[in-house]
Amino acid sequence: MITVRELLTHTSGLSAWRPLYILAEGEPERTLGVIANLDLEYKPGTQVIYSDLGFITLGFLLERMTGQRFAEMARHEIFQRLTYSAHSSILRPLCRQA
Repeated sequence: MITVRELLTHTSGLSAWRPLYILAEGEPERTLGVIANLDLEYKPGTQVIYSDLGFITLGFLLERMTGQRFAEMARHEIFQRLTYSAHSSILRPLCRQA
């Protein structure tokens, strides 16, 4: 079993990358199943290897936990907030100086 901590710290045992667009045959809904069926490259928690697959898996986990599509969640929870912060009154003096 792989933990969320292992996914976040790139110690999950998942490989760095696989051609998911080929393995899932162009069907995004098959992506998580493809990742789940891949062999681990090492025992979880024993090595650090940056893994795109781990972060893709975290995106699916967030979708299941929130019931929102990842892109919509990112737009609302990250990008809109950054836009607001960049235009807040605290930063306006800094923006005018540039």
